[in-house]
Amino acid sequence: ISAYIGGDLTAGLAELRLTSGEMLVDIGTNCEIIFHAPQGLVCAAAAAGPAFEGAGIHCGMRAVDGAIDHYFGKGKFSVIGNIGAKGICGSGMLDFLAVERQAGHLNEFGRLQPQHETFELAPEVFLHEWDIAQLLKAKAAISSGIHALEEFCQSKAAKIHLAGGFAQYLNLNNAIAIGMLPPGREYSIVGNTSPAGAAHLACLPEFADTLEKYIESPQEIHLNALPTFEDHFI
Repeated sequence: ISAYIGGDLTAGLAELRLTSGEMLVDIGTNCEIIFHAPQGLVCAAAAAGPAFEGAGIHCGMRAVDGAIDHYFGKGKFSVIGNIGAKGICGSGMLDFLAVERQAGHLNEFGRLQPQHETFELAPEVFLHEWDIAQLLKAKAAISSGIHALEEFCQSKAAKIHLAGGFAQYLNLNNAIAIGMLPPGREYSIVGNTSPAGAAHLACLPEFADTLEKYIESPQEIHLNALPTFEDHFI
């Protein structure tokens, strides 16, 4: 569709066939958004960065065996593969922000309370205050992208479809609690729509014509040109 709205979202758009008031959000290093607004399809991309994929985080890792995938507070968590914790992946990091903010161990600026540089999750697995800052930037970019696009369209999405591997495992209530996703909407976890579109195309080569039409449909909005995006991000 554009330089930053690629084949994954084209496949998702064709598979879901968004109706008016629906939004598709692919949460990843590049948060890609397509919204079926009253005036038609619009799309945008927000650079969330790789923090939720574990990159640049001291004990961050992808969602593989040994990764803390969900965190419940007070030393309780689950680990992929039911083995000893080796690190923490995106869904676990998101849980940490929500749980420890609610517990009063994180203030509104993401600083640990009482004051420490690190918070230990498991033996040799911790989050540093610097890590938390990267996570806050990532979640702010996702939230700001959704809000700025809705304000540009002067319409709110009634239903939001969440795509991508990360979306499959996130705790939706925690994602709303930390402000990454807006409250009061209907949500649908659609998983990875990219292989769904690829399978469809492999079985029906004529599906390529449908994909070509969807490429031309959305109007791209550059978020960095919208003053409200930076306001929301800050």
